[in-house]
Amino acid sequence: MEAEAVQQQVPEVPPPVLIGNSGDVGWKYGKYCDPTNKSKIKCNFCGHISTGGIFRFKQHVADLENSVRGCKKATPEAIADVKKHFQRIEETKSRKRQHEQDLRDDVHITSATTQGTSREDVCVGSSSTEPNKLGPMDRYVRPIDGKSSKEEALRQLSMNEAIFKERVHEASQYVARWVYTHAIPFNALDNDEFRQMCEAVGKFGPGYEPPSQYELREKLLSEEYARTKSLLDDREKQKIKLGCTIMTDACTDMKRRSIMNLCMHCSGRTSFIRSEETSDVSHTAEVIFDLVDRGIEELGPEHVM
Repeated sequence: MEAEAVQQQVPEVPPPVLIGNSGDVGWKYGKYCDPTNKSKIKCNFCGHISTGGIFRFKQHVADLENSVRGCKKATPEAIADVKKHFQRIEETKSRKRQHEQDLRDDVHITSATTQGTSREDVCVGSSSTEPNKLGPMDRYVRPIDGKSSKEEALRQLSMNEAIFKERVHEASQYVARWVYTHAIPFNALDNDEFRQMCEAVGKFGPGYEPPSQYELREKLLSEEYARTKSLLDDREKQKIKLGCTIMTDACTDMKRRSIMNLCMHCSGRTSFIRSEETSDVSHTAEVIFDLVDRGIEELGPEHVM
């Protein structure tokens, strides 16, 4: 009797989960061979085991890469589904690359001329008349030496790439030290303005002196205020001409206070209107409606779509 009671108290062990919890399209067509080994995924169509994780498995289903054996039993719907997934990934990467290039192109540093020599010849702030400039191709190319053999040339190219990575790492160490020392939030480095700042310093060259506290409080602050006001004036004109929409979102700050933000979206741009603390109320439809309704009255009902 006691043995039966013990058996009844033993909880049932749930079956192992054989698919990932990422919501990836690949889990519609494959599953783990072993829940403890996340790199091996078995195909539901042909039984092939991919050893490179979910990404390589999707290449197997779609038969995209020569290095991955394609699935011969996958349905046309599955192949089209996975190929469409890869296409969306590539479009997202392309938009990100274009956005980063646009950020770089928006950085303008006035060219300096010294005795007819342009900015391309002498770096601003450099004491050297022939500074070493680093461009995108410097990670792969080297000065041509006709006496070098093919093996030596390939070895030099590999060394150049390693040196380039080391230079990037050394520069990143200084950025990381500044972030850690002054408790800068890590997500601040994802900000577009931070990337533009790095690009501007890079275009200026060696010898750049950062602004003083006085300049940040006075001249630079006034200039940034004027620039921001000009942008808002342009948004106001677009709002009157094309109309706008109201957007809301909610977040919790460091003090665990509930904050609701009200924003205006117009012509592909979003402007912050105001935020309200809503810690003492539930985020019901009535509360959100009241916030949006007051925002519409503030912007003008005739301009809100």
